[in-house]
Amino acid sequence: MVERRLEEAFTTREGTSPDVWPMLHRLKSLCKATEQDSESMRDLKAAFSVSLDEKYIIHPLHKLATLISPTFKYLTFVDAAERDEIYAQMRAKVDSLPSIDETDVSAEEPCAKKQKLEPEDLLLDYRTTVSVPELAGDTMRHELDKYMSLPLTEQTALEFWKIKEKQLPRMAAIAKQLLAIPATSTASERVFSLCGNSLSERRARMQPETLEKLMFLRYNM
Repeated sequence: MVERRLEEAFTTREGTSPDVWPMLHRLKSLCKATEQDSESMRDLKAAFSVSLDEKYIIHPLHKLATLISPTFKYLTFVDAAERDEIYAQMRAKVDSLPSIDETDVSAEEPCAKKQKLEPEDLLLDYRTTVSVPELAGDTMRHELDKYMSLPLTEQTALEFWKIKEKQLPRMAAIAKQLLAIPATSTASERVFSLCGNSLSERRARMQPETLEKLMFLRYNM
């Protein structure tokens, strides 16, 4: 049941690649034993924590994708050493891209749709709502520092980077790469399995267009 909840969180619209790392961090924090837990509950939490480590591996790109998400950019759920390391990785990734003319966009931005948080949002505590003081001086020359100094917004990562593409071109390019990564391959695996069931040995002469229409009907009816 818990694994299904985790899978659903990773495959919904809000459960994109930036949410994978915070979600695993939250679930592991919930697995920590407390004084009120019975012995059986402690064993259950320990077993589930081990299962999370075995089945879900955090790739460095997951961490960079989390940093790209405006509401998680301060990485408040990790310690300072790990946070600085991730910032350094992003800084190096930005510096590795060819120089792009940066445009200081001062035009009025379209009003963003208010992001609705579900009552059972496990990541609510991780979503930052207070901006840090604006950086100044030479540090503002780097795109990462400019990104960190921007006021927080309730826009989704896709909405945010669509607007900031001209102001932060290299980071926007990185965002396109990272946000295109699916949080899980479960959805595509299900499609392959369904196609395999539909295109059997007895239906081997089925036209690709027919199979495509069958798959469309299967997911839209």
